[in-house]
Amino acid sequence: MPAGPEVRSVLREHHRLNAAKLQHAYVVRIRAQGADRGLSVKALASAMGTTYQRLSKMLRGEVIMRLEDLAAAEQILGGITSPQMKQKQKTVEPPPISYKSRAIEEASARYMANHQGAPRP
Repeated sequence: MPAGPEVRSVLREHHRLNAAKLQHAYVVRIRAQGADRGLSVKALASAMGTTYQRLSKMLRGEVIMRLEDLAAAEQILGGITSPQMKQKQKTVEPPPISYKSRAIEEASARYMANHQGAPRP
């Protein structure tokens, strides 16, 4: 069953929200691990091979985190992408990703109701 534009739009927004939640969880880990090691944002940026401006914007959620950012943070700090942080504080896990949200189900139901009996493309 092909998804209509409304369903695709809801799915796209759902994926963006999940990506933002994941980035936030990783930022929390990076900040905690950096603070535990006494690293400033400037020192961490230098060690990661990026600029202070990019790292500070990434930590504020103003730019999208790239996989190479995660890899560099993991190499420098450790415990960023592993299931549990390597510290005594509360473990911060990335949020669970659910592909069955109410919005997706409602948009899918509306699409099906509007297109029942319509010829398939």
